[in-house]
Amino acid sequence: MPAFEHILWIVLENKDFSQVIGNEKMPFFNRLAAENTLLTNAYAVAHPSLPNYLALIGGDTFGITRNCEDCFMDATSLPDLIEASGRQWKTYQESMPAPCFIGSQGEYAQKHNPFIYFNAIRLNEQRCSSHVVPLDQLTEDLARQNLPDFAFITPNLCHSGHDCDPAEMDAWLQSLFERLFQSGALGEQYLIVLTFDEASGDDSTGCCGLPAKAGGRIATLLISPQARPHFEDSIPYSHYSLLKTISTAWGLPFLGQAASPETEVILAPWLTTEADATLFAGAGDITVCGHPGDDITARLLDQFPEAALFTTGDNSNEEGTPEQYQRCFAPAWGRHLERIHPSPGNHDYQTENGAAYHAFFGPAAGEPGEGYYSYDLAGWHIIALNGNCAAAGGCGPDSPQGQWLQADLAAHPAHCTLAYWHQPRFSSGLHGNSEATLEFWRALYEAHAEIILNGHDHLYERFAPQDPDGNLDAVNGIRQFTVGTGGAFYRPAGPLPAPNSERLILNTFGVLKLTLLEDGYRWRFLPEPGRPYTDQGEGKCH
Repeated sequence: MPAFEHILWIVLENKDFSQVIGNEKMPFFNRLAAENTLLTNAYAVAHPSLPNYLALIGGDTFGITRNCEDCFMDATSLPDLIEASGRQWKTYQESMPAPCFIGSQGEYAQKHNPFIYFNAIRLNEQRCSSHVVPLDQLTEDLARQNLPDFAFITPNLCHSGHDCDPAEMDAWLQSLFERLFQSGALGEQYLIVLTFDEASGDDSTGCCGLPAKAGGRIATLLISPQARPHFEDSIPYSHYSLLKTISTAWGLPFLGQAASPETEVILAPWLTTEADATLFAGAGDITVCGHPGDDITARLLDQFPEAALFTTGDNSNEEGTPEQYQRCFAPAWGRHLERIHPSPGNHDYQTENGAAYHAFFGPAAGEPGEGYYSYDLAGWHIIALNGNCAAAGGCGPDSPQGQWLQADLAAHPAHCTLAYWHQPRFSSGLHGNSEATLEFWRALYEAHAEIILNGHDHLYERFAPQDPDGNLDAVNGIRQFTVGTGGAFYRPAGPLPAPNSERLILNTFGVLKLTLLEDGYRWRFLPEPGRPYTDQGEGKCH
């Protein structure tokens, strides 16, 4: 997390993600979204406005459910923590009649100024008047190179998009940004957060431990020299995540819901994070011609151009014909072809025993007729197997593949080992548990492997570490992930959850990102934008 010198929050009003991204009336906002970091799964915490503003700087809604003007509170807020750290803060409120003004007047709405609701600010006249000021004072502060460490900017009811056309909001934003950057007051270590207080009233979706009816999905931008350009982060975040992120950057205590483990701190966009880590990402059950799912997950992979990629089979989730690979897989995941280490699924082998699959992926797919191979990645030994047992000459210990697997494991006694193929040994999906690849599990378990990745069922599922017979084994067990979420159509779960299933996500496309470390790993499931469910954790190598 960079230690920013200046952090600016700009909060706009009442727009769904879909009302903003791609809106022709907002060319400046969309240019910023394309050139910087866009959080595609960010959520407001409630309806209406005021609870969201309180959450941003107080870490809670404090039981407020309306836009009241007399609901003041004795509570710690972000400005208290900022001052205690030796930093300065100020909020600039457009159309505010005077510093520390109480009430609403004209195009200024008190409900969009959370600072005035905290007694420690409002009742301290000197503190309030010098920190809660009209937006006009920003011009003077920029000219004097006196921009505070933290600035919270609220446009008026028109320029926020609350009352006026989005085109007026966009023009106001462009003018504000021109002033900010022309002044030079930002320096080189800054972060600008551009977000919305809530979605429209029709959207009450949420994530990350929020109530069943939250504030809806909103567009949020992170603009900083320390943030990745042209980057989309699909991890689910809430307003509390923004508070948690600034607290992390500046070493401040977490307020309220920012301390919750369900509140994600924003880490993925920063150029300083995971710079030396090795990323391994992918999914299976990817392409159905005419279906947009593979394009969605291919864009998720765009976020990690340095990652090695895997597939857990059914790259073509139809018949595996040459046309289907060229016309459907190639335009989406095909742009990542040079870094894909594939494995075949049953659909890939539906036409001429996988001839088109092997022709499309070439030597990266292993020898035709075999489809299994291994390689090393950042000190890890990685094994791609062929779960189409009949086509590969069997999966048992005496089969060519089984003998190859045992020899390969003996020849590569790595500290950390990972294997992947299509058909899962354990599954809560419609296919259920499979006995066909039991011997794969036995060989890998005896070699103390860490991770097995599968597809086949169109869902995401994570199991606790198990032995080949499905018994919990926290010491030597293998953790299985089913990642059949690459873009083919959704499918439901089976009638009963499988034993030891720890996380099951349905009706969501996405990719699994693994961070491979010297003696362990971290995982995170990245869902498609608009789907709030994710999964993350870490483990140690045996």
